[in-house]
Amino acid sequence: MARSTKDISLALNIIEGPDHSDHYAVNMPPTNAESLDNSISNLKLAWYTDGPFQPISESVKSVVENAINMFKDMRCNIVEANLGFLTSLDPMGTSGKIASIEGGRDLGPLFAGKEDLLGVSMQSRLSLPKPSHEEYLQALLNRQKIRQGFMEFFKDVDILICPTSPVSAPKHNELEKDLLLDVDGVLTPGRTALMSTLVYDLTGAPAISIPFGKDINGMPIGIQIVGRHFEESTVLNVAYKLEQISNIRNITYCGKD
Repeated sequence: MARSTKDISLALNIIEGPDHSDHYAVNMPPTNAESLDNSISNLKLAWYTDGPFQPISESVKSVVENAINMFKDMRCNIVEANLGFLTSLDPMGTSGKIASIEGGRDLGPLFAGKEDLLGVSMQSRLSLPKPSHEEYLQALLNRQKIRQGFMEFFKDVDILICPTSPVSAPKHNELEKDLLLDVDGVLTPGRTALMSTLVYDLTGAPAISIPFGKDINGMPIGIQIVGRHFEESTVLNVAYKLEQISNIRNITYCGKD
């Protein structure tokens, strides 16, 4: 969404805030854009390289570990994350079932009769069987349990550091050709590329991705920084610190639920 954390902070100040036509909107104070330079040495950071999100390429793991070493140099309190509660909740399947029902309802009329114009991966998704009503309700329940699990997790942790993707950035249209993702020789469905970020879409937690390294082919590898609900300022503060020691620029952001 922007080339720097500062630009993300400025954009966020423009787009955030209550929408009086949306009864879900929360009236929260604006994100503090002046906090980017604050010290983060008092923060407790948890991290993982794979955990319940396997497989993850070795090059991505290495870049995440490099970032953790940088945070150690900044005197942050570093712990390994335990996300075992996700094992039985199937974030990928949960998201897929919700998207199938709600996406089909909301977007179906827009592409009815034009399916041949959709990307190969989307055509493949549309060909899958629709979840039953019971499966959809179970997916909604799983999403709530995932949210509750992360609320408990963040009671004792300020920030979560993890991969943005299981692999480095693929070339344009690379996944469209065969719908498979190659993770160090392990072939998985192309949608696996979303597994490291998709779970935080389900929770609505603020998350930012900052490029921090490259693979042997020069393709960028992202570090994902996730925080508590409504603590965008802390997420941006940590991202800004990491950005200062990264020689790559290109930031993406996912904000409040």
